[in-house]
Amino acid sequence: MRRRLGIAFAVTLLAASAASQLTTTPASDLLVREGSDIGRAGALLDERFGGEPIVVSLESDLANTLEPRNLVALLELEGRIAKLDGVRSVYGPGTFINQTIVQSEALIERELGDIAKTSEAAAEGARAEALRRGRSRERADAIAESTLDRALGAQAGEYRELLVRLGSVGAPALSNTSFVSALVFGPSAEPKMRFRWLFPDREHALVLVRLDPSLGESETLALGDRLRRLVDGAKLREVTIEVAGFPLLAAGLERETRSEILRLAPVAIGVMALLLLLVLRQRRGRFVPLVLALGGTLVAVGLSWPLGLGLSVATVAALPVVLGLGLDFAVQLQARFWKERAAGRGPGEAAAAARAAVGPTLGLAAGAMTVAFAVLVTAGVPLLDRLGAVLALGTLSTLGFALLAGPALLVVLDRGAVPPIALGERARPPRWAMRPIVLAVIGGLAIGGLAISGQTRLQTDLPKLAPDGMAELERTEALQESLGTGGQVRVAIQGPDVTDPAVIRWLGAARDRVVEAVPELRPGPALSDLVLAGSDPEAVDRQAVDGILR
Repeated sequence: MRRRLGIAFAVTLLAASAASQLTTTPASDLLVREGSDIGRAGALLDERFGGEPIVVSLESDLANTLEPRNLVALLELEGRIAKLDGVRSVYGPGTFINQTIVQSEALIERELGDIAKTSEAAAEGARAEALRRGRSRERADAIAESTLDRALGAQAGEYRELLVRLGSVGAPALSNTSFVSALVFGPSAEPKMRFRWLFPDREHALVLVRLDPSLGESETLALGDRLRRLVDGAKLREVTIEVAGFPLLAAGLERETRSEILRLAPVAIGVMALLLLLVLRQRRGRFVPLVLALGGTLVAVGLSWPLGLGLSVATVAALPVVLGLGLDFAVQLQARFWKERAAGRGPGEAAAAARAAVGPTLGLAAGAMTVAFAVLVTAGVPLLDRLGAVLALGTLSTLGFALLAGPALLVVLDRGAVPPIALGERARPPRWAMRPIVLAVIGGLAIGGLAISGQTRLQTDLPKLAPDGMAELERTEALQESLGTGGQVRVAIQGPDVTDPAVIRWLGAARDRVVEAVPELRPGPALSDLVLAGSDPEAVDRQAVDGILR
């Protein structure tokens, strides 16, 4: 018996070691099967373009957010964010406007030569000097324009024609508010539709930070903390900045999953110990079933590691059920052992008789439950798959642990016969309960319940799966409320040349059909928005596409 206990103890230690290797499964991975079309497409997009973005929301009037001093600070902030470990790419107003300026200047310089560069430098110097002397922004812009014209001389007309082609007002520069305003707003008071992914409305600008998809929970949360520190140190005047997004929410959910297990485990164990204390009263060895149930549950958690089940909300949901089943198996074994001891059998003989008496019955019950739980594995949703797998695994492991280690533990801890648990006489059901009408009503209710259960919606919205009060949840909900959007649907096109005019026209038409069918969607960014904006789609040819992309 002691040898068998030693083996059970060794198995428990191995299970504990394996359980310590479990890593938390991202909440987003529990909603879509990895091998499904959607799962494969999502993984491919994440690998190529980065995962779902963390959003840095800038709330203020856009005229203030895009004011030159704020633009410079924003460009510096985006540059620092891009250098953080784990950041795949950064899309923000500062980078967008600055790159537009850089490419515009490169195009102008190619067309006009070095005189364009020296003339723009002279204009910027004149603007800075005017501002230093206290001139208004409008007056400084006018002085810069005049200086630019003088420096360009005979090529001023050609320069102006280039600016018209570029849609620019004045020389492209962060300090040129007219240029920035024409770029973002055009003639409208609202941001251009094709830039709504960066400027959702007149009061918001966004910095989208796409992460490396391989980042884990702790790395994502640490990156979020570094982002907030950078944001707090940014020198943006009169701009309210928030950092939120689904990666931080999902990582927060993973952290909560682990902490929930640590919080629930003592509660569940305490409640079961109290139940045993009240029901079994002064009987010696009344906590043996709890020890056996904990051992079997630990084995189930340990086996989850080599089976790749991970640690998830499915684990949290399954463990109390597994612990309860293990306690039930062990209590039945112990009750039979007490009965055999009261009949005069010795400890070893009583333990063997108890296992022989209850083993087949418990095995049949556990087998039926395992089959029922295993049905969940066919659901096609990873969350249900893992819930079913953990429940089935836990049912078998707790039964096996109780029947293999239970008799040995009962013998080792035996201190003499214990009064068996008194069971009441079997009660006969009342006559009315067996009437056909009653049975028909019960059957009807069961069928109705099955029919109604088909209308139950599967909850896949991460914010609704998160516990109330979680900081990441509150920030994400605040962001969704202020922007009126949440989450992304991404469409990727792959082919030999995705800049072919026919492809771009198709993309623009598809975008229009989607928005017409689902008005709640806010499209963008899309290559078609940049290329087709303000143009007749049928008139866009290879030369036009190449010119815009260049």
